Amino acid sequence: MSGVEVKFVASDVVELQPRFWNKVHFEFEIGQRVIIRGSSIEADVIALLKDHDGEQYHICWWYSGVRNAAYVFSREIIAKAT
Repeated sequence: MSGVEVKFVASDVVELQPRFWNKVHFEFEIGQRVIIRGSSIEADVIALLKDHDGEQYHICWWYSGVRNAAYVFSREIIAKAT
């Protein structure tokens, strides 16, 4: 080494983490059953996505023996009543 000593403490690690992740609020949870708006199709939320377009949900459903999947916004789905 060059003789330079580098020390990290817990507060340094916290500062390196992205600050915006703790501000993300998703309306639905992974595993939650939802209904696609404008249809009677029920789907499961399988992933959550946060990008430049906003919060999205990866959902999947079975229709006529075929598994379908899509990324949708919260305005495109509603929570299924339990």
